[in-house]
Amino acid sequence: MGKLNLPTVGDFVYTYEYSDGRLFAEDAELYFLLGDPDEPQVQWDFVISGAVASIKKESTDVADIEPGTKFWLMYRDGSTTPTTEDELLTGTVKKVNA
Repeated sequence: MGKLNLPTVGDFVYTYEYSDGRLFAEDAELYFLLGDPDEPQVQWDFVISGAVASIKKESTDVADIEPGTKFWLMYRDGSTTPTTEDELLTGTVKKVNA
């Protein structure tokens, strides 16, 4: 169980990087799902380039997410059949001062 620390003021910037020489698969997706698992989710997609996946969400998007909201960090590899989808981390949102 993890915490996703979102700023109370400002943009949210996060980078996920392989440090062992691996690259993300060409059809890979990395994204956060936020919200109640029984209702439509907010999805924040990373931009992937080689071994680095990064995300930047504007402060207006971050402000809409309440403390205690559930989140999942998801990885999808579209190069496999059937598509492989893995939950890397789950937890709740915490609002912090930047």
